[in-house]
Amino acid sequence: MIPLLGIGSNGTLANNSINTINFYNQERSNSTGKICTGGTNCNDDITRASTWVGKIGLTYPSDYGYATSGGSATDRDRCFHEYLYHWDNSSILDCKNNNWLKLSNYQWTMTAYSNIYGAGAAFFANDLGYVRNAHTSDAHATHPNLYLKPQVSIISGDGSIDHPYELHHKYM
Repeated sequence: MIPLLGIGSNGTLANNSINTINFYNQERSNSTGKICTGGTNCNDDITRASTWVGKIGLTYPSDYGYATSGGSATDRDRCFHEYLYHWDNSSILDCKNNNWLKLSNYQWTMTAYSNIYGAGAAFFANDLGYVRNAHTSDAHATHPNLYLKPQVSIISGDGSIDHPYELHHKYM
């Protein structure tokens, strides 16, 4: 099982008030504590890690945010400061439309979501251009990402079953 990362210093990543930069900082925070520790609806038994050392994992919400190039109406820096929850807003569509992580559906991320009422949720990104949270029992896709060292490059393929990636290792 891939551990969910990041709980943030305030105990939660708020759905509608966090931008790419804040997501990045909270995803990599050292806090692994529980938000919900008692009460009728408390179900916070998620083991959180403060680091991920694997080579294959899910996307972070901040990965989605940092994958934008922005555009003429909304530059990249402004995209980083806009709440990822609102990237489907017509006034900042450059953030979503010029994102190289072209999503085709709802995709889970590695980042957990919890609040004082419970902890059965995680964040997802979707083809509409925003990042939000949903209960982990919802049926969303998972798209693993692969870490490549700088001396490894993709020389052909698009990652599909018919045209898999072909990797090349540059010997130094």
